[in-house]
Amino acid sequence: MTRINFAVVGTGAMATRMMDTFKRAKIHVVAIVSHDIERARTFAARFNVPICDSNLSAVLARSDVDAVYVANAAREHSMVCIAALEAGKAVLCEKPIALCLADAQRVAEVARSTRMLCMEGLWTLFLPAYQRFFETANSGAWGTAGSLVADFGYPRSGEIAPRTERGDFEGVLLDRGVYLIALSLRLFGAVQRVHAGLRISAYGDEEAFLQLLHDNGNHSQLAMSFTSLMSNTATLHCSEGLIQLQYPLIGSEGILIARHPKTSPLPETVREPSLRMKALKKLREFPLLRRVNRGLRRTGSESLPYGRDQYLPQVEHFVALLRAGAHESEVVPLEFSLDVQRVIESVRAVVADDIKNVVNAACAE
Repeated sequence: MTRINFAVVGTGAMATRMMDTFKRAKIHVVAIVSHDIERARTFAARFNVPICDSNLSAVLARSDVDAVYVANAAREHSMVCIAALEAGKAVLCEKPIALCLADAQRVAEVARSTRMLCMEGLWTLFLPAYQRFFETANSGAWGTAGSLVADFGYPRSGEIAPRTERGDFEGVLLDRGVYLIALSLRLFGAVQRVHAGLRISAYGDEEAFLQLLHDNGNHSQLAMSFTSLMSNTATLHCSEGLIQLQYPLIGSEGILIARHPKTSPLPETVREPSLRMKALKKLREFPLLRRVNRGLRRTGSESLPYGRDQYLPQVEHFVALLRAGAHESEVVPLEFSLDVQRVIESVRAVVADDIKNVVNAACAE
């Protein structure tokens, strides 16, 4: 397969952003699909795409379309994925691949039965900083991994408002939590038990705090928000130090590594302290020396830029799979996407009563 032709479903922010990425990856976008034909025409004219249509089936029937990039409203992702797979097209789908586990399972079933390539766009997992983070964590050089603490949040009320009015608001779990859950699953594997707290409005979940107990005994503490600025980092705590994906977590270009300082046992208070202990106590009285000492504990940070385009590593991976005739990605296999949905389903089960109360209150108004 020398030339790869894509159809793009959707004309929103991500579809617009990915057009530059497709160009860099030498992908030819030959068709745009949108419910709003005028938006499709405007989008196609802007990016010199020859075909625009409001009829998805007509575009999927074209022999010159090899793959479909799904970037329309999240509530339609699973439906478009299934239609494209059944039409014999490979699929790269923006997260979330579905709004619920049952729909995600249907996508996976169709992908497996048709033997067509299907991958959810969890692009952060392909970034150089994330790759080094996983390699360092798995090396064992920092001892035994114990827990992950990660958060992703910043106020986005201005962007949410138009989406809620259209009914496109999928909530913070599916919009932001997917990234954090994917990170924790990649590090620690399957989840055994979930504790969760959500702040819910009439539109859905706007802030969530999750504690996951993984099958291997590790813990993940994850926080996500549409309304608060969080640290936007991820820290893996190990027995001999820590490894941190630096700010901003989503799109991180660096990791920080700190070694746990070797401490001496506390001296007996009855005995006169040694000259060494007296000297150390005196040194601790100087703020500058304390600052230097803290700096010495850090092994260092490493810059791992993704280059001109943060989405390009993911797209290049997908194209390589397509050229090789692969049916699944080893980085984001279908079962991995289902595992993310299983965690979200577990969270929803934990907070089901809270959601019901909010819905009832909204209906009563």
